[in-house]
Amino acid sequence: MPDASELQLAAEMAVISTAKSAELVELAGSTDRLQRIQEDLDDRKDNVEIVKRILTATQPHQLDMAEAERIDQRLERAEVEIPAVSEAEGVLGAECLGRSLMVNDFFTTRLMGCENFLANFYQQARQITQLIGANFKEVYLVLTESVDSLEKQVDLLEKQIQAAPNFKAGTDRIALGVRLYNLLKVNGKISEDWVSNISKLHSSIQGLSTNYYLNSKNNLNATLSYFGGFADVDDVAGKERFLLLPKAIPSTRFKECTYPNRDNSTNTVLAKQSVELMGGAYFVDGRREKVNLEPKTVEQVEGYIQGYVDFDFTGFENKSTVEYPKVGTDVATLSAESIKVICKQLRDIIKNWRKAFEGDHRYKLEDSDYNDVVKGIYESAMSEEMKSRVRDAFSTIVRKNQLELLTIRAAVNNYLVLVFNGIIELANTSIRANEP
Repeated sequence: MPDASELQLAAEMAVISTAKSAELVELAGSTDRLQRIQEDLDDRKDNVEIVKRILTATQPHQLDMAEAERIDQRLERAEVEIPAVSEAEGVLGAECLGRSLMVNDFFTTRLMGCENFLANFYQQARQITQLIGANFKEVYLVLTESVDSLEKQVDLLEKQIQAAPNFKAGTDRIALGVRLYNLLKVNGKISEDWVSNISKLHSSIQGLSTNYYLNSKNNLNATLSYFGGFADVDDVAGKERFLLLPKAIPSTRFKECTYPNRDNSTNTVLAKQSVELMGGAYFVDGRREKVNLEPKTVEQVEGYIQGYVDFDFTGFENKSTVEYPKVGTDVATLSAESIKVICKQLRDIIKNWRKAFEGDHRYKLEDSDYNDVVKGIYESAMSEEMKSRVRDAFSTIVRKNQLELLTIRAAVNNYLVLVFNGIIELANTSIRANEP
């Protein structure tokens, strides 16, 4: 039987794994905030580009006070800094048009403000992508610590069961509180086939490491290869290549998701899910059913990209409704033999999960790859408008790939920590119930 120091160590390991899991979720949350910042930047950039097109298409004699005010309002909403007309006069608003603000100065300063914003936009977009990459490094360290603590808990459990006498299942009953009941239920009820339940979890984690991460790596490589091909092209060739985007960058369903999922399905999206795991968790995958893979215009390509970002996804759901078990809900204690099998299963899951996130870490986007592609687009012979469209598409697709990886990593790790602790608690209680 374990001594007091071993029991204390087991408790400490459980606390560490839970704390690290919470830290991981926080890191994923910070990544989500980066995405929201980028989305706000995208909205502001769209407004700035509209203003720039208006200014470029408007002749000085066509500009009146009302239009000048509308332009300044758009720039103000986008938080564009308008340069000063001169050191003496400073920044003059549209209300000064025709008096202290000459029409030519209005055009010059507003266009300069747009250009400055757009130049900074691409620098900020690159920084956000780099920050997401930095989060990969932090998440990797937290994951390692979290999984290491889980592994130590399994070590301690295995040591305890090896020292325990052999005992059968059902020598006693274990009362399930709200926490354990909701952690261990499957399809809304408790199934005491623990080995089978853990086997399903093992299969899903194995699929994540052998299928999903491979798809993600292939998607990232295809993205880098496709956008790298815009270097040295002119405007005509650039537009022709842009029209090939839907076929060049695949949208691949996660193979573990084969069952209908009505909650995430719409008229546009067919969602499927994996088998339900303990705690009501499951992987879910959504893909558009009707996709235009042969667009005829640049705008249609951008529509495809928007749909790709908004509707095509793989995720992990662990939001089962909390239920309160009936008074007296209990389960039979586990047998010594089943605990030994469970220890092996938990080790196999840890092995596959470690393989998954270590592979994920290796395949993250490197700053140098991102910068090389952007540099090639920037130095191409395409028009500035086309360069902007291509850079936006590249940045958007890369962020989607990287953010989805980070979000799934955090969600799955958090889930594994909770479920492992629940199963280990059940096993430890069974051992204590059979102490001589």
